[in-house]
Order: sequence, then C-alpha cells, then structure tokens
Amino acid sequence: ACLAKMTIAVVGASGTGSLVCELLARAGCKRILLIDHDIVKRVNLNRILHAKPADARMKRPKVLVIKRAIENLKLGCEVIPVVGTVVDSAVLARLNGADLIFGCVDKDYPRLLLSQYAYRHIVPYIDIGAEIGGDEEGIVSTDARISYVAPGRFCLRCTGLVTQRRLRFESLTANERG
Repeated sequence: ACLAKMTIAVVGASGTGSLVCELLARAGCKRILLIDHDIVKRVNLNRILHAKPADARMKRPKVLVIKRAIENLKLGCEVIPVVGTVVDSAVLARLNGADLIFGCVDKDYPRLLLSQYAYRHIVPYIDIGAEIGGDEEGIVSTDARISYVAPGRFCLRCTGLVTQRRLRFESLTANERG
C-alpha cells in the first residue's frame, strides 16, 4: 500500500531501468517518473524490456517504449516519460516530488549528480550497475552492484564508485580518449 502512494523516479530506461520499471509496476507502484535521453537502437533490443524492431526503425525514445509496456500491463501504473538527461538542470529538477530515485545509468557524471541531488533533497537514491560481458562465443561474465545513498550513508564518491579520474575520462572526446 505504501508503494502505491509513492512517486518513484527511474533514471535510465535501458536494460536495468526497463526491468526496474516493470518490477515496480508489478509490486504495486502507481506512479513512475522515467527519465532517459536516448532512443531505441537495434543493438539494444536484447536489453530493453518490450522493445521491438519497429521501435528501433522509428527511433522511438526509450521512455515511450517503457511507458507503453508498463501501461499495457493494466496494473494502474502511470509512467511519466521525460526525454532528457539529468545533466540538464531543468531535467534534474523534474525529480522534485520523487519519494525514491533509482539510478540505472552507465556514466559516472549522472551518477554523481543523482547522488548529490539525493543528499540535498533528502531523497533515498538506489544506484544500480549491471554489466554482461561477451565475445563472439557468448556471455563470458556478469557483474552487478547496488549502492544505497541517503543521509547518514556514504556518497558514491566516498565509496570510490565515482572517481575524479573516471569523471575526467568521461569528459574527453572520443579522439582524446584514443
């Protein structure tokens, strides 16, 4: 019953984010704020729950695909899609009113912003990282991590998950990284 009264923000609508949204809806959440800037691409059809080849051809925003899927479950869960990135302060401000934030992003700078937001606004933040490594023969490794950020707990920088070195590396262009 408590989950039904909450607004849960999910930042990132790919493999992990799409699964988190589905699990929240099935657990009784009635309102999900879903933020992602990207579109469905053919290469990520295997990761995004309910994404179809037509979504990739039409370059449909991931948040709209997840909204369609969750609302088609007919569980009474409203998905509020936001096409954008939390690196944009106006999009980050959309988190106002969220009771809990799930971060399902794969870059350190958005993770850092979400962690800082959680501390400033006293909102619990759950950062999830998952990776499936593969080669031409198939899956060779799987790794997953969950970090809980809240007042009285360590931030992502304090735990060493987000580092200055990785933040600098992310800020480089592709040529500079090479």
